[in-house]
Amino acid sequence: MITQDRKRSGYLLIELMVAVATIALCSVMAAYMQAHIAIIHKEAEQYLQAVNLASTQLMHNNTIVQDDAYTIEITKSKLDTSIAYKQIMVTISWNSPKGISKQIVIHGGGIDDTA
Repeated sequence: MITQDRKRSGYLLIELMVAVATIALCSVMAAYMQAHIAIIHKEAEQYLQAVNLASTQLMHNNTIVQDDAYTIEITKSKLDTSIAYKQIMVTISWNSPKGISKQIVIHGGGIDDTA
């Protein structure tokens, strides 16, 4: 019986193909994650802007304001006519980067200076 003592040098083609496929899959997943994170970041910015607009409108007691991307509506109601207090509800509406309609509502109150 003849035995060959031959050392293996280099890599097999299948090993190289698996390595390249793994690197390509990781690259595609990283690109997808980055795009998804960018969308989430934009939505977070929109929520922050909406809360800032709502708190500003709550302080100034305006009724309806139309911003470029946001619709702001303020509803005032009196809980009890014997108390000089009004309840204020600020509603902010906008469309997200995905085209979904979003809305936040902030409740507050203040002294009714019209009474």
